Amino acid sequence: MESVKIKTLLDSYLEGTTTLAQENELRNYFASTEVGPELAPYKAMFGEFSNLEAETYNKPVVVQKAGFWQKPWQYGIAAMLVVALGLAYFMSPTDNGYTEEEKLAIAQYEKFKEHMAMISGELNNGIEEMVYLTEFEKATDQFFK
Repeated sequence: MESVKIKTLLDSYLEGTTTLAQENELRNYFASTEVGPELAPYKAMFGEFSNLEAETYNKPVVVQKAGFWQKPWQYGIAAMLVVALGLAYFMSPTDNGYTEEEKLAIAQYEKFKEHMAMISGELNNGIEEMVYLTEFEKATDQFFK
């Protein structure tokens, strides 16, 4: 009957639902010499737990003071500086990383656009003058009929 009770306590212990009194009961049972053969592996486990309880740490624990970057508000300032520098870098006027050959091609393209606009303007003026020629042709056709 006691082995059934110990098995249920052991299951509860492994699930983490035992009380301190139940854990002491398990410790006392596994510390005794009357452990059944099916529970023998758990005897070694509880024996190691007992050995671990006896261990202590004797070195002094040193707690370091908060350093410069241990204050949360300093992280906010650093983040704002990074964002500001990033915006300044990306918003600054640059040559967009063009090579000299690409810059020359762009300059020639701009000159070409300027010349084409000038030619287009002259052609538009010529087309307007063509309206007068058609009117002149109509008048001459009427006159020489």
